[in-house]
Parts: sequence; C-alpha cells; structure tokens
Amino acid sequence: NLNHIQEHVGGVWTSLSLNVQRENIQTCYPTISLCAKALSRKNKEMFHVLKDFILDPDLKDFERVKELISQTFTNLKNRLSSNAISYALKQSASSFSPWNHINNIWHGLPYYKFIENLYNNLDSEIDVVMEKFATLAKNIFHLNNPHLILSCDEEDWLELEKNKFYGTVRLTE
Repeated sequence: NLNHIQEHVGGVWTSLSLNVQRENIQTCYPTISLCAKALSRKNKEMFHVLKDFILDPDLKDFERVKELISQTFTNLKNRLSSNAISYALKQSASSFSPWNHINNIWHGLPYYKFIENLYNNLDSEIDVVMEKFATLAKNIFHLNNPHLILSCDEEDWLELEKNKFYGTVRLTE
C-alpha cells in the first residue's frame, strides 16, 4: 500500500478536531479527518487509497506499526524545542475548558510523553497496541455521518460526480 500511495498519491494524513459549537460552547463534536491529495489524473487511485484506509486497514503488520510509531516519535522529538511555546500555551489553557483540556491531551506535551513511552516500551506493548488499533478502527470508521469535502475545479468535480466518487458514495448508503 505504501508503494501504491507514493506512486499515485501526493499524500495521505489524518487529523483530530474538536468542533466546539458557537451556539452552545458546552457542546462539542469531535471529528477525525482522513485527508489526501493527488493530481486530477490520479483521483481514482486516491479514492481507492481512502477506501482502503477506511474499510480494510491492515492491523496485523506489526513491523509497519512499529515503524510508524518510531517515525512519529522521531518527528515529535525533533520538533520539541521549536514547539515548546505551543506546548506551554496548550498546557496553560488546559484548565479553562474541557475542550482545551482535551486539545492539550491530543496535541500537547501529554501526547508527546504518551508517544515517547509507547516508543520506549513498544516491543513489550505491541500486542496491546494492535488490539487497541482494531477496537479504534471499529469505533471510528463506523460511517454514521461521514462528510466528503473536496477542493477541486468544476471540471474535476464533474468527472468525480460522473464516476460516483469512485465508489465512496456507497460507503454512506
């Protein structure tokens, strides 16, 4: 899959967001976004990759998961000093609201420490990690209310619509 992604897609990534509601700041809708980009001529391949991520994640490739956790830790560690102020701001704001607290856990120093601990104990914890990933995959990608957000020109839109977004429309039916 990695070779396919590198050959056809300009990138695939995820992000977590807390969408605090303007009308009621006590209400929040957490979301996970799966994002990708590709040249127009590679749209079919990009949508195929997105469907694979959602419907058929490979949760048995222990070595790949170890590699991804190692990369994540290395990236966080390399950016630790340049993100110090951001971590401090998240930490100091974490007591202002439940949403700031969650944001700090997801993106602040607690996340860094979690990944560091996971990286340092990965060999002994890999089975637990893989089990948690399987549980998360079932709970996150249930597709109760998915949204497809596109950034493209009208020509690409018409092509995607004609091809029924390469099968992703069926994911919501």
